[in-house]
Amino acid sequence: MYGYGYDAYFITEQQEQLEKEFEAAGVNIVRALINTDYNNKEFVIEDVDGRWIAFGIKG
Repeated sequence: MYGYGYDAYFITEQQEQLEKEFEAAGVNIVRALINTDYNNKEFVIEDVDGRWIAFGIKG
């Protein structure tokens, strides 16, 4: 009810490196790495089943 609005949210400290690895592997990046209005640093991918998975950390 009060989640981030994604199907999954993984907390990670190395978003830049992980995003580059996903991009090189051809993963669909729905939202590139940003700083959100909640001061989170995150990016979002879409898996093969259409689920949105976010990777981020509180800034």
